[in-house]
Amino acid sequence: LIKELDQIKNASLYNEDTGPTKAEMMSRIHTVYDILSDPNVDYDVKGNAIRSILKKIEVDKANNELRFFYYA
Repeated sequence: LIKELDQIKNASLYNEDTGPTKAEMMSRIHTVYDILSDPNVDYDVKGNAIRSILKKIEVDKANNELRFFYYA
């Protein structure tokens, strides 16, 4: 049973979606940039657009840096 379970786990990892391609992600980022640049777009829409590509933003006050983590 353990051997069969391992085979199932390995098969599901093999078929697992690897996420968007680099080209797809770049296209999404350009679309979000266009939305953020448009002064006629509502702040709620802009916030949702950012959240669609960013997993999280870290603030490093000690080094005065922002780190952006994109969905991969």
